[in-house]
Amino acid sequence: MLTGVTIGNTDQEPITITGIRVSWSPDDGEIIREVAFTRGWGGRSPHAGSNGHGEGGFTALWLGEAESGPVLEGQAQPGTVTQGDSAQSVRLSFDSNVERRQIVCTAILDDGSEKAIRLDV
Repeated sequence: MLTGVTIGNTDQEPITITGIRVSWSPDDGEIIREVAFTRGWGGRSPHAGSNGHGEGGFTALWLGEAESGPVLEGQAQPGTVTQGDSAQSVRLSFDSNVERRQIVCTAILDDGSEKAIRLDV
């Protein structure tokens, strides 16, 4: 499981994420099983909780099995980041260890634009 990649909407206009593309290199046949968003509340850092509210929580964007590269379709609307409410974090769950991989996580927005982040794990 990989966590700690935070995202947020710093504009007042709402945005909608319609999918996430996750790719990694080297690709040794690992499978991604879940993409979720975690959220912190009341200034706490984003982290997984059991009910999606209160101390933190998570919302699954996509569940299944996929190899590196395809768009994993789902829908999420990150709220505007405010001082008392922290940004959302992306949680990625894999079937095996992805250490020593370069992971690219690309959010696909409803207007067709893409925002990517590259991680060295």
